[in-house]
Amino acid sequence: MRNRASQSASVRRQFLIAVIILAVFPVVVTACGTPVGDPIGAILQGLSNDLSNVIANAGAQAQATTMSAAGAVEEAVNNAESSFASDLSNSINQANDLERSTVENLQLLTHDVMTGTKALLNAATADAQQLINTLPFTNLNPQVTSYSPQILARTSPSSGPVEVRVKGNFFWAFQAKLIPTLKVQGTTYQPSLNETQQLGFELPASVFSSSPSSSFLPVSLELDAPYHQGHIFQSIQPGVFHLLVDVVPPSPFTSLTLVNQVTVSGTSTRTVIEPPGASSSSGGWYENSFDCNDKATTASYSADSGWTIIPSSAAVVYTWNKNPGGAPPPTILAQTTRVTIIVRTLAVCTCVIACFSNGSGDITFYLTYTEQQPSPPSTVPVTTQLQMNWGDQLVQNVTRGQWHLTANLFNGTHLEFSASDNSNPYLTIFDQGTSIRVSTPATDALNQ
Repeated sequence: MRNRASQSASVRRQFLIAVIILAVFPVVVTACGTPVGDPIGAILQGLSNDLSNVIANAGAQAQATTMSAAGAVEEAVNNAESSFASDLSNSINQANDLERSTVENLQLLTHDVMTGTKALLNAATADAQQLINTLPFTNLNPQVTSYSPQILARTSPSSGPVEVRVKGNFFWAFQAKLIPTLKVQGTTYQPSLNETQQLGFELPASVFSSSPSSSFLPVSLELDAPYHQGHIFQSIQPGVFHLLVDVVPPSPFTSLTLVNQVTVSGTSTRTVIEPPGASSSSGGWYENSFDCNDKATTASYSADSGWTIIPSSAAVVYTWNKNPGGAPPPTILAQTTRVTIIVRTLAVCTCVIACFSNGSGDITFYLTYTEQQPSPPSTVPVTTQLQMNWGDQLVQNVTRGQWHLTANLFNGTHLEFSASDNSNPYLTIFDQGTSIRVSTPATDALNQ
């Protein structure tokens, strides 16, 4: 059964190649009846244009996987143009077997990028690199085998320069008129590193800092690596390679929220006022020393059954104090089971023939304190907003089996987790029981 399924898939793929060939290589018949196809160069340029459109649309829709695949296939198209430079004007019907098969494969990869699923896009990225590795470069034409960065986290425009490294074959790079350059946003940059198998360019961070903070931007770099063509009558040909750098936000997330269910011990409290009903406007105990005798009022109360007193909460509240100097501070003796207060008034009297008050204590007051008792435990949600950048890892304590993580990604994807999960390329969750480990990949790992 597996062999039959594989054969069926192979037949479908061969049929698709045939359809693509007919669509891309239209046949024109000359006056002599000889069929003539489109030039190889025109076909490759058409593929490059299609891929550029895919990159633009994918950037607008935040489709990172599509952008990466399209950039990889476009790099392969540029390498094919360089490898077959001397035959670009030839008809596809005049192409040798290698040229024809390369063009067919590039067209198939372009089709996969334009219409494929995520699996096809990932396969297209890998197949494009394999195709580059198989292209012949015995003609000393330039070749790009890899470059970095391909994905870059946006930094401040004032940050230091970003180094772009390009690996490949650049046989002519040392000749004065053939030194490779890198062009981006209308500015041409000279190499900071110029070797036959590696180039380096330092670009200002502002080149990669123009996208909004919550989205990402494809930045196209044009590598110009001119080379000599011909043996007797040599000419300088432009070797053009388009290198795509996906600029992503500093963080993979627009929000990352952890909700953890936590069991807390409940406590009930209540306020006690003595005498009952007293308030700042009425009621309470009254005392004075108008009879020229010092007075002391003592009151003591026990905690109600099942309750305890919070000692620090006990207070004497004065609602009337005519002569503050005649009312020294009260004494409060508070424990968890009982509270006692002693409130005094002082006699301030003048005695000649008889004694009379002259500023003695004259007060109205009440006692207040708080009682507490335990209540049944309850479970409450505790919400934490997490902050993570690319390449970060954090461990967060949780209640076993009672947590929920919600992530909103920079590309608009909404994710929810309540267990270990490694299915998303931008976020990995590992449930460790009483804690979870959350990690994000570094940007240079996204292409692997």
